[in-house]
Amino acid sequence: MKKILLPTNFSQGARNAARYAMRLFRDDQPKFHLLNAYALPLGSTSVQVAALQGGIGVEAKKSLIEDQHRFTREVSVYGASFTTASEFGTASKVILKYAERHQIDFVVMGNKRGNNYRKLFSGSHTQEVINKSSCPIIAIPEATSYRIPKNLLFLPDLKQDLNKDRLTPLLEIAEKFDSRITVMYLQEKYPTGQTRQHLGDLKQQLGDFFQDFYPLPKNNLEAGLDQFLSANDIDLLVLQGKNSFLKSMFRKWDSRKSASFSDRPLLAIRN
Repeated sequence: MKKILLPTNFSQGARNAARYAMRLFRDDQPKFHLLNAYALPLGSTSVQVAALQGGIGVEAKKSLIEDQHRFTREVSVYGASFTTASEFGTASKVILKYAERHQIDFVVMGNKRGNNYRKLFSGSHTQEVINKSSCPIIAIPEATSYRIPKNLLFLPDLKQDLNKDRLTPLLEIAEKFDSRITVMYLQEKYPTGQTRQHLGDLKQQLGDFFQDFYPLPKNNLEAGLDQFLSANDIDLLVLQGKNSFLKSMFRKWDSRKSASFSDRPLLAIRN
């Protein structure tokens, strides 16, 4: 049984992410945790806080139950169960604490289109969850429909250790859907022996799911990634949580000029 956390602010993006998760994990007898985090207006008095918390909490619980019923009508998932929770606090902190407390296997979150993936590396609730979570995070752009993840693009951080245990979320998805994994890495002018060794170890760890290596030219990161995604039918991007070259790249990435990246679901695995 998989425990899947679905944070929601009751937006269409959050609901789209929940529908995606239900299709992705439909064969795992999943337990879905619908979680809403809410904050209060700045400057609220203690009396106002108590009153507001009570009212907001009641409305949130009502909306959570409505979403639960909506999802069960729309998506048939054998053996699925639901639980709902509404908690006070900043969204990222509520998500992180809840995921740890309930030993969540995956967090599936909605993301807005546009420059949202750049924001993952320049300050956002999703960035904080990705950087600090001990479980994998899947971010779903709001206009993205579910597709079986047959073709995966993995962007590892070759400066960080990545053993087979940490690859488990990626390998689980690949095994379930018989996926093929292409590994994209930053091409240095003079590749070091350590980089070659790391890539060789990674190929061995991926086993039969490994498809190919794709070097990304250091002097043209954005165009190289965009060109690859435009020419290849990639269903899911997978990246290592704190990825140094991606962090540098996304400071200047303008996804408004290219939807090839920002429309793809993204799985972030822990360091």
